[in-house]
Amino acid sequence: MLRDVMESAGLALYAEIGLILLFVTFLLVVARIFTQKRGYYERLARIPFDDESASEPVARSTERSEV
Repeated sequence: MLRDVMESAGLALYAEIGLILLFVTFLLVVARIFTQKRGYYERLARIPFDDESASEPVARSTERSEV
């Protein structure tokens, strides 16, 4: 009974759209990986062993400091 209700609801289009979006996102990620310069990945690979990068902040804070 539940199966009949779900089939008659016409929700198959949403599943197809979701699958297409997932596939396009996957292709974009793969394309970005293969088009990135090799030096970028070598720098990222050295981060755990680099003492200087440990002291640098990861992202800049958007909070305002009170003066």
